Amino acid sequence: MSRLTPTPSQRAVMDCRQRLCVLAGAGSGKTGPLVESITLRLEESIGRQPELNITEILALTFTDKAAAEMRLRLARAFEHRRLNSPDQRTAEFWRRQTARLDRADIGTIHGFALKLLRENPLELGLTDAPELDDGNRDLSLDVSEVIRDWLDEDCQELMDLLRIYRLTEIEQMLVKSAATMSSWGLKALSADLTARPDDFTPTVRNLRNLAEEALASVLRGAVNAESAYYPKVLAAVRDLAEDLASIPSEVAAENIDENLNRWRAILDGGGDWYTKAGRALRRGLYEALADLQVRRDEQRALPHRRNFLRLTELLSRALAEAKKKRGSINFDDILILARSLLARNPGLRRRQATRHRLVVVDEFQDTNRLQADLLAYLLIRSDDDRSFPEDYPIWREMNWSEASDDFVVFGDLKQSIYRFRGAEVD
Repeated sequence: MSRLTPTPSQRAVMDCRQRLCVLAGAGSGKTGPLVESITLRLEESIGRQPELNITEILALTFTDKAAAEMRLRLARAFEHRRLNSPDQRTAEFWRRQTARLDRADIGTIHGFALKLLRENPLELGLTDAPELDDGNRDLSLDVSEVIRDWLDEDCQELMDLLRIYRLTEIEQMLVKSAATMSSWGLKALSADLTARPDDFTPTVRNLRNLAEEALASVLRGAVNAESAYYPKVLAAVRDLAEDLASIPSEVAAENIDENLNRWRAILDGGGDWYTKAGRALRRGLYEALADLQVRRDEQRALPHRRNFLRLTELLSRALAEAKKKRGSINFDDILILARSLLARNPGLRRRQATRHRLVVVDEFQDTNRLQADLLAYLLIRSDDDRSFPEDYPIWREMNWSEASDDFVVFGDLKQSIYRFRGAEVD
């Protein structure tokens, strides 16, 4: 394997010794600079104390295949340097790096997290390292078992929802919610549950303005005044505008159901407005009424939304307890537990910082919040003795001016394939 002849931009990447985010499109040749960056860091340490070893570099990507390819390319780069070493000491250095490649932390972020858990089971309150589910267990099976328990217990939130939804619909919503919570490392879902009658006031005001504009447009000729349907259209739009103008928006909002029915009946009484301009005005009024109806439905659904959000919280606990009894975890649990370990244990963070003197991440565009937080804990200052809540958004809140410089990420914004798992390319 010949040594990479870099372009100026590739050379800039390889020579940088600060925190670095490399954005490179498909086919631009980022894998070569990634491998060369690692190799150069090793090469620069030859003869220094302490020398950098490949086992002190954490190199992560998003598939086992990509990790194997990275390991293979590093092996070729090390061998090339060994064969072209200027002296025996340098050749021996590259021989050692090649021999240590099998023990190097080169793999997926899930693989790194699982290794972290298996090395620290006591920190999790476990006597043995957790076993990874074989992937054949369907989440819906666990959710169904939890729902059956709730039915046996006459769970009030579930009973209330069953007055509105079928059991199969509730189960489907909970399965989807459980998958989202697991992927994002959440213990429950949240939503804005504050809605008051005056929330409708701006929408009522908008409808009144639209009715006034429609009346003015009809009078200016948006509907043919000579047509047989004109009087009915004019009467409808005038009645609607006058009705809306006759009461304050705040008062209209307090009796929204009654008023919605009346306004809709008035508009229906106008029939078809026939002309293109007339139909556009009529459509705008109906859309404003529909928006008002949606807001009303949202308010009416608030108690049910509270019940559902409460069920997601109960579900998260029940699923965690079921997995604890089985002594197993799934792929999302690996990241959640590893993040929790690092969040609350500054001593473990220090050991990881000593162990990994350089962190390199490929395909960073496929990282979600949970994975980013896990990585961020590896970059905190070694003298930071704080213990964080396990769901603390450390990546977002981190003081990056104090973070480790030994962090390099490579990615391509256009190639994110894990958005459905919560990956955020921005």
